[in-house]
Amino acid sequence: MGGENENKLAGWRERLLLNYKEVAILLDVSLRTVRRLVDMGELQPVKVRGSVRLMVSDVVAYLERLKGAQNKQVEVGA
Repeated sequence: MGGENENKLAGWRERLLLNYKEVAILLDVSLRTVRRLVDMGELQPVKVRGSVRLMVSDVVAYLERLKGAQNKQVEVGA
């Protein structure tokens, strides 16, 4: 991630909600990928007065699921 994006997301762990663009920056993926993750049910959007956001805890949980799945693949392949 570039310096500008890192500065923008400084302190993201202290926040409860992120918008789709912030999640894309955090995961280093496209905005379209974030939308696909939502469409597939991997991330659950939260609507706050008409604004759609994603919970930081859900993003972290998604990453933990990915890490667990990758570890299982390594164990099976070993």
